[in-house]
Amino acid sequence: MKPFARMILVTSLALAAGCVSVQKVDNAPVAALDLNRYLGEWYEIARFDHSFERGYDTDKLIWVRQEI
Repeated sequence: MKPFARMILVTSLALAAGCVSVQKVDNAPVAALDLNRYLGEWYEIARFDHSFERGYDTDKLIWVRQEI
């Protein structure tokens, strides 16, 4: 077998094997959530390049609880 064809075969088998092993995800809601724990100042240490954040240069966010 030619080296290139062997590489394609091995890559295809590896990708197919990755699709077969599906793990169950626990997506049950949490029992209790303390929202006050997340209030206050948060600093960004890294950011993904999202189109809706272009031109945004602040690295500190302040989260406050608002009563509706």
